[in-house]
Amino acid sequence: MPSECPSRSQTLAAFTALTYAAVVLHMVQFAVLAPLHGAGAIVFTLVVHLVYAAMFTLVGVIPALVVHWVTPSESRGATWAVRVVAVAFTGLLQLFLFADGELFRRYGNHFNGMIWNLLTTRGGIESMDADRASWVAFWVLVAVLYAVQAGLLVAATRWRWVLDRTAPLARRRGVLVVLIALVVASAAERFTFGLCYGASYRPVTGVATAYPFYQRTRMVSLAKKFGLTPERDEDGIDVGGGAPVHLKYPLAPLARTSGAKDLNVIWLVAESLRWDMYTPEIMPATTKFAAGGHSFSHHYSAGNGTRMGMFGLFYGIYGSYWFPFLSATRSPVVLDAMVDSGYDLQAYTSAKFTFPEFDRTIFSRFPADRMHEGDPEILGWKNDRAQVERMLASIDAVPAGKPFFRFQFFESPHAPYFFPQETVIRPDYVKSVNYVTMDLKDPDQVRRIFNRYVNACRHLDTQLERIYAHLEAKGLLDSTIVIVTGDHGEEFMEVGRWGHHSTFSEHQTRTPFIIRGPGVVPGVTETITSHLDAPAMVLGLLGYTNPPSDYSFGVDPLRGGTRSETIIADWENLCLVDGELKIVLQVNGNGWSGDTVTRADDGKVPDQKASYATRTQRIGQLLKDLGRFGR
Repeated sequence: MPSECPSRSQTLAAFTALTYAAVVLHMVQFAVLAPLHGAGAIVFTLVVHLVYAAMFTLVGVIPALVVHWVTPSESRGATWAVRVVAVAFTGLLQLFLFADGELFRRYGNHFNGMIWNLLTTRGGIESMDADRASWVAFWVLVAVLYAVQAGLLVAATRWRWVLDRTAPLARRRGVLVVLIALVVASAAERFTFGLCYGASYRPVTGVATAYPFYQRTRMVSLAKKFGLTPERDEDGIDVGGGAPVHLKYPLAPLARTSGAKDLNVIWLVAESLRWDMYTPEIMPATTKFAAGGHSFSHHYSAGNGTRMGMFGLFYGIYGSYWFPFLSATRSPVVLDAMVDSGYDLQAYTSAKFTFPEFDRTIFSRFPADRMHEGDPEILGWKNDRAQVERMLASIDAVPAGKPFFRFQFFESPHAPYFFPQETVIRPDYVKSVNYVTMDLKDPDQVRRIFNRYVNACRHLDTQLERIYAHLEAKGLLDSTIVIVTGDHGEEFMEVGRWGHHSTFSEHQTRTPFIIRGPGVVPGVTETITSHLDAPAMVLGLLGYTNPPSDYSFGVDPLRGGTRSETIIADWENLCLVDGELKIVLQVNGNGWSGDTVTRADDGKVPDQKASYATRTQRIGQLLKDLGRFGR
């Protein structure tokens, strides 16, 4: 017992220290879910743990500090006000940490806007499987956590040992020392993470997924300057550093029909190719080629940008999984199947494989000398032509009887939409796209920019035609699966934006999808399909028998699989789109403004909250899906 009553400052200092200790212990639930492999990862995790526990503790005690500062008197009423606020908000902090840990353990996701909206919408909590027993347990937990915080306050008031050792925190100098230590430790762990990200060192980068609100830093260029490049084996394949993060992918080993044939696969993806470019006027060669295969007229990308669109196209998994798959340097099973079967592998792009980081995700099992990038000194359409030439030559060089995989990424339709004069079909176009002087409020200027895009898409078709003709001339069409699609779409102010990666409008997210090859029944599917379905289609044609749910969120429409809705991603959000609505769900971001709802055609709905409430069961299922393949 103290010989005299401690001051309010002393009590707050002691209470803050005790709360910090409690938060450190409470956050052990996150540490045990982090992939701890090696001494370096353990030390890094310890620093992150202590730094983030301090940050959370400060958030919890700031309201009490504010009340303390605005009530300078040491009156009994003011003192009790500070104490009540301190217990109320730190108890809420502890409740948040417990709930977030449960969410991450169950669903692989921390608190985000989507979960907040579910909690505040009628029927949302029930969609997360909350029953009466869950509510009883919740209120018991609330009582226990607040009792613990109240007990810490009593100890901070009466326990002399704690008061003596936390006395420096009640003075400005002590506070300053603590804040400086926190800033230095935080800067050190951010710098370490940034370098490890650049080096693809998974034991450190994997820690980021375990802690709520962890802020990632990326120092790829600096890591290269320090010589910290991803570790590769003798074939040049990225093997990363250490064990992967918590992934459950695939859920079961691939199984294959006995005697299935190793068909060739050619995967052709064009930057910013939206669905309405697929017409006989703009892409005559492709529409003619597609007549011998299957096309999908209501097809969505898996993202409104290249990173998420391509991730969904090859993995069949929502874009919110990008970060753990990148940390794990994990390739998609559809390519694993071909790598393991001994395919001749080559990938070509008119852009870069390092940005987005497809060399560390999609093509991480490809030797470095099998990934061919474009020349940054020449225009995209010229790179497209040169890379087609190289790819066709590489096909001719494949040993007889050996199956091959070829990928090419085309840049012709990418802004500012360059093309040669011989492919002009819309002569009324702007001669250049000046990002400074362009007036996107001028409908005529936007129309002429769009015409420029159309001409670029026409050039794309001429290069695709070279591939179609070569396959036919070499007699390869009967043994080759050919896919033609875009990574995402492109908007020209139809819904108020230009380009892509800004909204989930139809123009930014819909793209053509054509597949042709042995086993593909010619025809057109007019119902909703998605990039998420591509791995299932290819693996099905190659004779693999696993249900698509073993490795993706896709279906196989070539074998009767159907869907009534799909999911599209950007960096921070997922968009649920069906025949009636689009609901943008905040998943990876720190925003809490609530999810947004529009009609499927991007028009406004009269009551967003009511429309959202009609989809809570599906959103609840989506939350569970976010943990299906790991964290």
